[in-house]
Amino acid sequence: MSELPPGWTEISFGTLNSFSSKALDPSDSPDETFELYSVPAFPTGKPELAKGMAIGSTKQAVNTGDILVCKINPRINRVWVVDEKTGTRQIASSEWIVMRATGHNPRFLCRYFSSPEFRELLCTDLTGVGGSLTRAQPKRVATYRIPIAPESEQRRIAVKLDALLARVDATRARLDRVPVLLKRFRQSVLAAATSGELTEEWRNKQEPQYKWTECSLGEVCESSFYGPRFGKDEYTDHADGIPTIRTTDMTDDGRISITADTPRVRVPKEKLERFQASRGDLLITRTGSIGVMAVFNGNYAAIPSAYLIRFRFKPVVLPRFAFFCLMAPTGQASMGMSATAITQPNINADSIKAIKVGLPTIEEQHEIVSRVESLFALADRLQTQYERAGSQVNKLTPSLLTKAFRGELVPQDPNDVPAQALQERLRTNTVTVTVATRKGRKAKAAV
Repeated sequence: MSELPPGWTEISFGTLNSFSSKALDPSDSPDETFELYSVPAFPTGKPELAKGMAIGSTKQAVNTGDILVCKINPRINRVWVVDEKTGTRQIASSEWIVMRATGHNPRFLCRYFSSPEFRELLCTDLTGVGGSLTRAQPKRVATYRIPIAPESEQRRIAVKLDALLARVDATRARLDRVPVLLKRFRQSVLAAATSGELTEEWRNKQEPQYKWTECSLGEVCESSFYGPRFGKDEYTDHADGIPTIRTTDMTDDGRISITADTPRVRVPKEKLERFQASRGDLLITRTGSIGVMAVFNGNYAAIPSAYLIRFRFKPVVLPRFAFFCLMAPTGQASMGMSATAITQPNINADSIKAIKVGLPTIEEQHEIVSRVESLFALADRLQTQYERAGSQVNKLTPSLLTKAFRGELVPQDPNDVPAQALQERLRTNTVTVTVATRKGRKAKAAV
């Protein structure tokens, strides 16, 4: 650690910790309700309330103010302070390293154990093969040096961090609503576009006034084709191979992005002419991630994979407009992809061709596509701003914690009792209590 602020000191985790684990088997009290601090309960912010008969293994007894540092998969930042008692015994699973630092502010220590500095230290020396199987080693953690501020400054830092991080959390919560709002916005745009509402005013100004007709997609579909399967010997690693378009090559806005990872095949010319996609083909996933779709607008040869259906339309419909019709709420419902629909294992060309759509004139389709693309571009810009803001907000918490434990978050007070003096007083008090307790036990034994 860098140079400590005035009045601060460093103490090892083990020296600071006065916790002595006491095993407790809740099944010995089957009808008693316990407050259980378990790892699964951590995201809720509240301990589980469970009867002893429902708790399947031995736990450790904890007290209000104890700090719990999760040793399982420590790359996930899980640190908890045991709340005030509510009349039930408090217990914690063995997956927590318990810190009991008498005389020190639990919130101060909790925040430090969540800081980038401590998390990096905690993750440097793990056991286990990876992921959820990794463990921090309590004996190793006991050697870590902990920066300790004067008692009054600990309190000031804890209060300041609680206030600032609550604001960060509130900001993050507001930002988390943005993707939902943007999704609703896009769906509203598509609903308006494919119902005629988006271009109603434009349409009413036309002479003669344009009309909409209802038809099935099959009526405006020139042909449909299921992507072919290829044998292992037809695939190639060479760049001159023909890319086979997959669902994963489709973007959220219905476009196709071929990458270096896209599989490629070598096929004879006659097969290529039959299989390859043409500009304006709508490709729809028929199994797996069903309903994912995109319009092919590439100026290169590519073949839809076996999981895709290729639809080629007559000139009376713009492929992009057909895409909007199927992505709109009514189109998704017709495909069985609405929020209330039961997930289907697959979909076929005939069922897609049977879907009814409202069909405007080709002129109005061009106007609709232009307006939707413009509104979607606005949503994309908002999405970019959201992601940028989210990235900045995610940096705030570690930045604030780093500043706090460098002594830069609140001003130091020269009148504060130095942390070293505090620790010495606590040590002396502990020795005094221990000696008095031993003498009391001896006197009781003599009687």
